[in-house]
Amino acid sequence: MPKFILDELNNRIDRLRSYENQIGTTEEEKNCIQIRRAELESIRNFINESINHKEEKRRNTHEFWKDFWKLVDEF
Repeated sequence: MPKFILDELNNRIDRLRSYENQIGTTEEEKNCIQIRRAELESIRNFINESINHKEEKRRNTHEFWKDFWKLVDEF
Protein backbone atom coordinates (compact mmCIF):
# COMPACT_ATOMS: atom_id res chain seq x y z
CA MET A 1 0.00 0.00 0.00
CA PRO A 2 2.62 2.68 0.88
CA LYS A 3 4.50 1.95 -2.37
CA PHE A 4 1.37 2.67 -4.39
CA ILE A 5 0.77 5.88 -2.44
CA LEU A 6 4.37 7.01 -2.87
CA ASP A 7 4.23 6.28 -6.60
CA GLU A 8 1.04 8.30 -6.95
CA LEU A 9 2.48 11.21 -4.95
CA ASN A 10 5.62 11.18 -7.09
CA ASN A 11 3.51 11.20 -10.27
CA ARG A 12 1.46 14.14 -9.06
CA ILE A 13 4.57 16.05 -7.97
CA ASP A 14 6.15 15.44 -11.39
CA ARG A 15 2.99 16.64 -13.16
CA LEU A 16 2.88 19.79 -11.04
CA ARG A 17 6.54 20.45 -11.79
CA SER A 18 5.75 20.03 -15.50
CA TYR A 19 2.79 22.44 -15.30
CA GLU A 20 4.95 24.91 -13.41
CA ASN A 21 7.54 24.91 -16.20
CA GLN A 22 5.07 25.26 -19.08
CA ILE A 23 5.38 28.36 -21.20
CA GLY A 24 2.54 30.79 -20.54
CA THR A 25 2.06 29.89 -16.89
CA THR A 26 1.46 33.09 -14.93
CA GLU A 27 3.35 33.92 -11.75
CA GLU A 28 0.14 33.51 -9.74
CA GLU A 29 -0.40 30.03 -11.22
CA LYS A 30 3.23 29.14 -10.54
CA ASN A 31 2.88 30.22 -6.91
CA CYS A 32 -0.25 28.08 -6.49
CA ILE A 33 1.47 25.11 -8.13
CA GLN A 34 4.55 25.53 -5.91
CA ILE A 35 2.38 25.59 -2.78
CA ARG A 36 0.49 22.46 -3.84
CA ARG A 37 3.73 20.71 -4.82
CA ALA A 38 5.28 21.59 -1.44
CA GLU A 39 2.23 20.14 0.34
CA LEU A 40 2.51 16.88 -1.62
CA GLU A 41 6.26 16.70 -1.03
CA SER A 42 5.66 17.18 2.67
CA ILE A 43 3.18 14.28 2.72
CA ARG A 44 5.61 12.13 0.72
CA ASN A 45 8.45 12.93 3.12
CA PHE A 46 6.26 12.08 6.12
CA ILE A 47 5.38 8.70 4.63
CA ASN A 48 9.04 8.00 3.81
CA GLU A 49 10.08 8.90 7.36
CA SER A 50 7.38 6.62 8.77
CA ILE A 51 8.50 3.75 6.57
CA ASN A 52 12.15 4.30 7.49
CA HIS A 53 11.29 4.48 11.20
CA LYS A 54 9.26 1.27 10.96
CA GLU A 55 12.11 -0.48 9.12
CA GLU A 56 14.65 0.73 11.69
CA LYS A 57 12.41 -0.44 14.53
CA ARG A 58 12.03 -3.85 12.84
CA ARG A 59 15.80 -4.14 12.41
CA ASN A 60 16.39 -3.16 16.04
CA THR A 61 13.84 -5.71 17.21
CA HIS A 62 15.46 -8.37 15.05
CA GLU A 63 18.89 -7.50 16.46
CA PHE A 64 17.52 -7.56 20.01
CA TRP A 65 16.12 -11.08 19.62
CA LYS A 66 19.24 -12.27 17.83
CA ASP A 67 21.39 -11.04 20.72
CA PHE A 68 18.91 -12.40 23.25
CA TRP A 69 19.01 -15.92 21.80
CA LYS A 70 22.77 -15.76 21.52
CA LEU A 71 22.93 -15.07 25.27
CA VAL A 72 20.45 -17.86 26.00
CA ASP A 73 22.58 -20.26 23.97
CA GLU A 74 25.64 -19.30 25.99
CA PHE A 75 23.98 -20.40 29.21
